[in-house]
Amino acid sequence: MNPLSCTTKVRDRSPRQSTRSVTAAIAPTQRSNAPIPFPKLATPATPTLDSSHLLQSMMEAMIDGVMLVTPEGKILQANRSALRLCHYLEGKHLGTNPLVANPSPTLPTAVWQSCQTFLEGRDSLKHLDLLPADPLTLEDEIHSDWGSVRVRVRWLSAEVLSTPCLLITLEDQGQSAQYRAIAESQKYGLTPRETDVWQLKRAGYTYKAIAAKLIIAEDTVKKHIKNIHVKREMSQGVGSGE
Repeated sequence: MNPLSCTTKVRDRSPRQSTRSVTAAIAPTQRSNAPIPFPKLATPATPTLDSSHLLQSMMEAMIDGVMLVTPEGKILQANRSALRLCHYLEGKHLGTNPLVANPSPTLPTAVWQSCQTFLEGRDSLKHLDLLPADPLTLEDEIHSDWGSVRVRVRWLSAEVLSTPCLLITLEDQGQSAQYRAIAESQKYGLTPRETDVWQLKRAGYTYKAIAAKLIIAEDTVKKHIKNIHVKREMSQGVGSGE
């Protein structure tokens, strides 16, 4: 079979802009109905992350303290917020670092008592075949000299983790109240001093305690609180019952 000839004009890139002819021999090809194969690409390596490290990263992203604890009271995993709150509940100095002061933390007695109450109630319901389908949650509050902590205890079965354990969350109520007060101060347009008063009010301080904390008269505190309520009512359009 004779090859086909074709002539292609190629523009030279030289400054003369001349053209030259190139004759090429093109051999005829046979058509095929077979699909064109895709080129084989190297599969990129997928970075792997240890499950315990992933879980720890997720726990650290939470504001509240989070712990995984065995039914015997041993801490399996905890984020920094949980270690800090456990440190405070044990009466340790607020200026010390919980990770340095106690690298192997133990569960505070008050938290463990809440866990025991939860386990006893769960076992009683299970014995009576009254255990609900939805996970049980126990809520408790622990009060100490430095503040209050809301404790929530839930049971994690082996379907969730390889070992059944307790999921404990610790909420620093003072910190939560502070976050709410800051958000509300921006929402209602409070002054800096009104914000200071409102943060303490949200944290459960009495008028007298707020006055002592901010070194102002108690009547001044009442005046600030009254102004705050007026601004809240104007923002909400309804009266506030607080």
